[in-house]
This record gives sequence, C-alpha cells and structure tokens, in this order.
Amino acid sequence: MKRLPARSQVKAADTWDLTSLFPDTATWEQLYDQLEGQIANFESYRGRLAQDAATLAECLRFDLDYDRACDRLGTYAFLRSAEDQADSDSQRMVGRFQNLSARAGQAASFIRPEILRIPASKIKKFLASVEIEPYKLVLERILRYKPFTLSDKEERLLAM
Repeated sequence: MKRLPARSQVKAADTWDLTSLFPDTATWEQLYDQLEGQIANFESYRGRLAQDAATLAECLRFDLDYDRACDRLGTYAFLRSAEDQADSDSQRMVGRFQNLSARAGQAASFIRPEILRIPASKIKKFLASVEIEPYKLVLERILRYKPFTLSDKEERLLAM
C-alpha cells in the first residue's frame, strides 16, 4: 500500500507557489502586525463621514485598502493551512487572521450606518464630487441597502 509523502517531502515543483502573496511567513507577520496596529484608525473617522466628500473618500479608501491587505493575509493563511491540515503553525495563522478580521469588522461597523444617515441632498453633492469618483460605485451599493441596514448600535452588536 502506497503512503502519501509528508508535506516536507513533496518536491517544490509539485506545490503551490505562494511567493506572489508573501515571500515568506516573516513578511506575512509584518503585514499582520501592521494591520493589527491600523484597526484603531477606523475610530478616527467615526462621526465625521458627513463632514465633507474628502473625509468620506478618505475613510472609504482606508477601508478598501485595509480589506485588500486583509484579503492577501487571509488567502495566504488559508492556502498554507490547506497544504497540510496537520501543520499547527498554519492553523494558528488562520485563527489569528480570523480574529484580526473580526476585530477590524467590529471597528468598521459604524461606516455603513453613518453613511446612510447622511441627508440625501448632501449625498447627492458628495456623489458629484471629484474625491468620491473612485468610490462612487461602492457608495451607490451602500445606499441601495438603506432599507435593510440597522442602526449603528445594532450593526456593531451584529459585528461582534
């Protein structure tokens, strides 16, 4: 009866090349630490999204950039975990990523309800602004869900 070789015994040519995401685990850890430190930055936008189009655009840019970086982090962790389910280091990476993602989601949970509280006339001006142009589609999608979005407090509770 043939036995599958241990992951460490598989030729590199027969494995996934994850270097396009991160050259090594140490680089993954650096981004993880960076993103963990940035979670608190979400709070700097709370209560300010209706201020002007530039502030709203800045918040949307920060949130989207954070999401993209988290996508890389999570993809790497999950693919590493899928390589070898018995590898406790990659399992730990997945758990840490999931925890980070949940905390970031909780910190950002105010964004949608706060955008939806902006008066329609002001949103219309924001949508016509140059600053919002790159985020117009994102903003329009958020506005479509107005009838289905809970209050800030309720959204935060769900995010927890």
